Amino acid sequence: MKRAPSIRDLERRNDPKVTFLPTAARRQVQQQWNAAGRAERARLRREDPWPGEYLHHGQRAAIEAARLSRSVQRTPGLVLALALVMASDGEVRARVESLLEATAATGCAASRDALAMLRIHPRTIGEQNDIWFAWRYLNGEGRP
Repeated sequence: MKRAPSIRDLERRNDPKVTFLPTAARRQVQQQWNAAGRAERARLRREDPWPGEYLHHGQRAAIEAARLSRSVQRTPGLVLALALVMASDGEVRARVESLLEATAATGCAASRDALAMLRIHPRTIGEQNDIWFAWRYLNGEGRP
């Protein structure tokens, strides 16, 4: 394999097509670690492949919320509360969600269930797509 000419070789040739900038490095930098690093990363990927499929963080959160919401018993009070929160503006919903997150972090099962039910009622198109993906994923349909 023919190597590229060094800067010194180009200077010796006095080629009129070559212009040297005053800020140019005096010699070409040798990147001696890249080849070894690439070989090592390839070896690691071969020896220890990725254990599963990659899921976007929004999809992982939606799958967890859908899995939790399957076990929640839907009572008239829960449905009414969800309808009131869904009919309110985004600020109220965000405050309710932050309160539920705080109480769910203490281990309150009712708050965890209410938070899961709130999260499966998405606000944006992206969240709605993640929830649809989660239901298909949990029903065994896999990736769309």
